[in-house]
Amino acid sequence: MAMVRRILPVALAILTAAPPAAAQTERPAAARVLLDQASYWLQQAQYEPAQRALDQLLRLEPRSPDALALQAQLQAARGNRRAALESLAALREARPDDPRLATIEQTLRVGTIDPAALEEARRLGREGRAAEAVARYQRLFQGPPPGPLAVEYYQTLAGTDGGWEQARDGLARLAANPQDRRAQLAYAELLTYRPQTRQDGIGRLAGLAQDPATAARAQRAWRQALEWLPLDASAIPAYEAYLARRADDAIAQRLQTARNPPLSAADVAGKQRQAGFAALEAGRLQEAEAAFRAVLAANENDADALGGLGLVRLRQNQTASGRDLLARAIAADPAHRSRWDGALAGAGVGDEYERAGSLMRRGRLAEAEQVLRGLIARGGNTAGAQAMLADVLARRGDLAGAEALLDRAGAAGSPAAGRVRAEGLRQRAATLSDPAQKVGLLRAAAAAAPADPWIRLDLARALTASGQKAEARAEMAGLAEGRASAEALRAAALFAIEDDRPEDAVALATRLSPAARGPELQALLAQAQARAEIRDAVALGATSRMAARQKLLALAAAPDPDGGRGVAIARGFMALHDPAGAREALAIAQAGTRTPTPAQRLAYAGALLSAGDDAGARALLASLPATGALTPAQQQALQGLRNGLAVRAADALGTQGRPADAYDQLAPALAASPDDPGLNLALARLYRGTDDARRALEISLAVLARDPADMATRRAAVQAAIAARDWERAEALAREGTQVAPNDPVAWLAAAELARARGNARRALQDLRTARSLREQQVGIDGAGGLSRALPSGFPPAVPAANPFRAGATVVASATPGAGDATLGEIDGQIGTLRQELAPKLSLGPSLRVRSGSAGLDRLSETTVPLEMLVMPLGRGRASIGATPTFLDAGQLASGTTSQAQFGTAAFGSKPLAPSQHAEGVGLSAAYELGWLKADIGSTPLGFPLQALVGGVEVSPALNERMRLRLRGERRAVTDSVLSYAGTHDTTNNTLWGGVTRLGGHAQMELSLGDALLYGGGGGARLTGRGVAPNTMLEFGAGGSTAVWRQGGEEVRLGLDLVYFGYGRNLRYFSLGQGGYFSPQSYMAAMVPVTYTSRGEGLTWSVGGAVGYQTYRESASPVFPNDARLQWTLQNQAASDTVTTYPGRSASGLAGNLRGNIEYRISPSLTLGGRAGYQATGNWNEFAASLYARYIFNGDTW
Repeated sequence: MAMVRRILPVALAILTAAPPAAAQTERPAAARVLLDQASYWLQQAQYEPAQRALDQLLRLEPRSPDALALQAQLQAARGNRRAALESLAALREARPDDPRLATIEQTLRVGTIDPAALEEARRLGREGRAAEAVARYQRLFQGPPPGPLAVEYYQTLAGTDGGWEQARDGLARLAANPQDRRAQLAYAELLTYRPQTRQDGIGRLAGLAQDPATAARAQRAWRQALEWLPLDASAIPAYEAYLARRADDAIAQRLQTARNPPLSAADVAGKQRQAGFAALEAGRLQEAEAAFRAVLAANENDADALGGLGLVRLRQNQTASGRDLLARAIAADPAHRSRWDGALAGAGVGDEYERAGSLMRRGRLAEAEQVLRGLIARGGNTAGAQAMLADVLARRGDLAGAEALLDRAGAAGSPAAGRVRAEGLRQRAATLSDPAQKVGLLRAAAAAAPADPWIRLDLARALTASGQKAEARAEMAGLAEGRASAEALRAAALFAIEDDRPEDAVALATRLSPAARGPELQALLAQAQARAEIRDAVALGATSRMAARQKLLALAAAPDPDGGRGVAIARGFMALHDPAGAREALAIAQAGTRTPTPAQRLAYAGALLSAGDDAGARALLASLPATGALTPAQQQALQGLRNGLAVRAADALGTQGRPADAYDQLAPALAASPDDPGLNLALARLYRGTDDARRALEISLAVLARDPADMATRRAAVQAAIAARDWERAEALAREGTQVAPNDPVAWLAAAELARARGNARRALQDLRTARSLREQQVGIDGAGGLSRALPSGFPPAVPAANPFRAGATVVASATPGAGDATLGEIDGQIGTLRQELAPKLSLGPSLRVRSGSAGLDRLSETTVPLEMLVMPLGRGRASIGATPTFLDAGQLASGTTSQAQFGTAAFGSKPLAPSQHAEGVGLSAAYELGWLKADIGSTPLGFPLQALVGGVEVSPALNERMRLRLRGERRAVTDSVLSYAGTHDTTNNTLWGGVTRLGGHAQMELSLGDALLYGGGGGARLTGRGVAPNTMLEFGAGGSTAVWRQGGEEVRLGLDLVYFGYGRNLRYFSLGQGGYFSPQSYMAAMVPVTYTSRGEGLTWSVGGAVGYQTYRESASPVFPNDARLQWTLQNQAASDTVTTYPGRSASGLAGNLRGNIEYRISPSLTLGGRAGYQATGNWNEFAASLYARYIFNGDTW
């Protein structure tokens, strides 16, 4: 099996190899269909249907190269190496030059690759140790890389010195296969990494972005590659092509800049420096002085301007001032002190450096390279110029040349070499989605440039995103120690803000001058201060909710120019579970602004949705100006909120059982935003609610294909696959989620839901605990389980970027972590439910059943005190054992001759009176349930006059998402009377009889149609007892029910039940041989049941009843049906008033029942409940009631 697991991915990877064109054009339609079927089933690892299709294909085309190639791949996937080699030989004979021969040989060879060694090579690649990884791959392959591993090998090879060209050529060969989308995507991405091939790569990505199979990843890579294009005319066609397909404000801005490149502050300064040096060389000293002073006015530490002004002072014979200025220039940039070694030569060096830098910023790399090579040739600051030239070469894709220059510059002591190398690693990290790889590259970048605070900040952010928050804090802690630079303090303060440590951020910022802080940091600090105040107010809720409410409302009165503050306060109220307070705070915030801006209104509308105020949100959206007056981002936010309202309304209507109305809410929004994930997932939920799980799965998978990294969408797809009972698809989706995003709690939530659906509760609990730990790291809960903060790390954007219903929840979740965090709340709820399922449970409580009838005969009073222990062995299924003390009493037969004559053999007269009819004993039982299988075994109460072994097995497999077949075989006690249940003693002839059991089976089909449930079935049984005449029974039934009203946790269901059953003999009497149970020869009834159910926080209750019409017929029955001798004697000795045959009868009329139950959870461990019911049917009526307590041993270990 291990070999099969290694071969299978390889075999699947070559299924898409295109057959020769001639074969495709000449093949009959039937053969093409069979080839497609076989390929499809092999890709799904469904070997049997794949083999069937392939067998048919080989009968049509026994020497078809395509069929033989597929046969070899199938046999390899199934681990049949010998057969695969035979098919390979047949393929070689049929077509010696078939290109698939080498691929299939690699498929067979890859089965010998050590998985641990392969994982080691991949780990080296993730850590940025590309050369070591390639060497490890090559030792594994012992030749060319096998087809399925070739893409990852070439991607790793591309990161090595001199390996890019070989990797490009290898991927080009793979990408030539039009079916290999993975290779095409990898090849296109590789081409974008170098300027000379970037445009080609972008063109290929544009084409792949139209293919649903590669659209999501290709779209991201295409978008990223555009960021690497220079902002000049050469990039304009690529920008225009991208914008022709989708709106993107950032790309539109880059297009505008490329068309009209602005002069940056650095460019302005550069021109001023150039003008200064030019004036200096021309002898225009006053003009040179003015130019240098203009540069210094913007940056008093500009080394070139200081040096240039120093040269002016030397020309002006102000030697002391000139030397001072030159010393300051060297101190400001000691790496370039050689510029000032010669007076006029230094001016030329600075001019050329500035010119090269300006050319680089404008993307004119070839000209910058020419300037720098000339500077190096003249000996101008060789090490610094080499480092700068290495940067140019790296941007142009000449990595080998850049590395060589960096090595020489580093050997010469240039700190710029490390900075350039670090910047390259940082840019590579920005293109990666894998968190581990990103962290690895950024660690290498930080090691190359340890003094660069912004690389350290990027590393800390990547560590935080991967769940390593403590390590991220440690990484940034050293930046602010000692005499830290202004840049280091700024980076440390920004991280403290992002890490929601406003006090630390303020302390760091106070070490900076106001000018050094800048407006952006000042604004962020103000937000951090306000957020700290809101957090403190929320924390008051632990001791005084009123104090917290008053403080939050007071904070809401402060100015709120962009709406972010009001939204943050509303979220604080949501953390306190006070949506009314959130709405009030938003009203105060709105009142404080005379004319709210569109940004404020959009922000407040989103917060009102979170607080459940749909009407208020709609009113705010209606007050917005025409869309033409909104920015593109605001228009997008407006559409997102409208979509959110549609989702909210559709979900609410769906839960009320109104799918058509729900669809009417979604349809206009879908028409306007057909690709919106939230709308499509809401549509999928609607289909799932109407039991069309297949359609729900199709929609969810389509949404997931557009963004495979979205774990909320993946979870919705897993849920749809579970509902469709597509277990293989659900397993694949869940497994891929935890592999792609191992630090995303939603991925583990999906895995837990699948494990629970498959009956593996322990695995589900383990996955939920992983999800909880990851979510705690995300929202910042400390190790003791308390909140380290109460609000998100930043104000929500004034213009929301996405639909607030993105995760598909019916109620919009607050972003507040911890106690107010919706994800943590959901995880905790599922953990609590699973712990209750896994924990042992003990149930105990009395019950009473009273049945009408004649004393000593069919009257019955039953009292039981069932005791049951339920466990979940190994986290799978449910097992229970029970003991039920039972007390039966039918009373004393009346002393009248008629009553006495109906019992035992008293019909012969002159015998002792029948004793009081009662029995007592303890019934034992054991049961197990797993998925659609149930089984139980037990005994009628030990201590009864007669005991019997009872039990049954039921299987109820789902045939599809709507239909279920239920089959049951069982042996049960007939509990109508003391005689039928316990047996009794006839004192007249010292005979024990009764204890009737029913042995039979039942089959039923059940159909679910949204809120409607339909059923139909029937069965039969044989009834036997000691000394009781045998009997048979047939039964049939059909009916259904549907929800006619639903709101929140309340529901009313209305139904119709049609019942028929009939017995072979009428044995409802109590003379010897009779069974004492209701057994008409035909019974028919039509009942209309109505049930009201309410489910609330800890309390569930329901009341219901049914009314209908019944008709039944009983045949005449001999007094002694099981003893012909006694019956003959009675008939021959009978007096005129002696009954020898019980008469038959027929009856019709109303039937009905009433019932109710209630259950209340007093604590997580203790639940109390009760049930009661009354039934009137046949010729009897019955009342039953019970109370129970259920205790859950709910320790943390479960």
